[in-house]
Amino acid sequence: MTEQRFSKGEAIRFGWQTMNDNLGFFIVLMLIIFAITGIPSIFASVTEKSMPLVSGLMQLICQFLSIFITPGMLAIYLKFCDGQSARYEDLFAYPHLFFRYLGASILVGLAVIVPALCAGMLISFVVRLASNLQILVLLMVIISILIVIAAVIFSVRLQFFGYFIVDQNMGAIQSIKKSYALTKGLLGQLVLFVLLIVLINLAGMLCLFIGLFATIPATTLAVTYVYRKLTTEPQIVAAPVALSE
Repeated sequence: MTEQRFSKGEAIRFGWQTMNDNLGFFIVLMLIIFAITGIPSIFASVTEKSMPLVSGLMQLICQFLSIFITPGMLAIYLKFCDGQSARYEDLFAYPHLFFRYLGASILVGLAVIVPALCAGMLISFVVRLASNLQILVLLMVIISILIVIAAVIFSVRLQFFGYFIVDQNMGAIQSIKKSYALTKGLLGQLVLFVLLIVLINLAGMLCLFIGLFATIPATTLAVTYVYRKLTTEPQIVAAPVALSE
């Protein structure tokens, strides 16, 4: 039986309490992130049919900005977990990690997508050979299940790569390897944890999306707590009060 190395309930409680103690800070942080990435994304959606080239350009800009600020966002959450004060300026303090994070994101995306592409090719091959409809449907169902399983495994086990880049200044490939090694033996526990995170954010969406201003910071703090718990083991100090200057 795999030893429990973190508590899901403990992580959620930490995230919720820390968010609640610094609600104003996180609301402003969410608004800043939305202004940077959400507005271009909305503009891209609005102009998709009338100005497809402009829409495509805005989508690229949105992705660029998202990757640019993500290391800073992770650094902010890490500071809360480490009992340090965080500032909004931290969001823009890691431009040197842009290409490193971009490269790692592409590699992780390929790790999730490649099995699906291979499965798609396999399905196409099976369709050409199978003469029995029932066998064909059964094979397609089995292959689809395997695709989902592979995607879940890679997504869950590689989810901490960004933290390693920001927290331990690792390279793209090294951070992915480290995340995979860190989560060894914890797949089942982490899958349940991710499902819990998803359910909490779905609940936030049901509150006219306003609830996401609370659930996204709380769940991200919970994930950060798990990362820190797995990499350091010592008890995390009490959550600080953020500086909003």
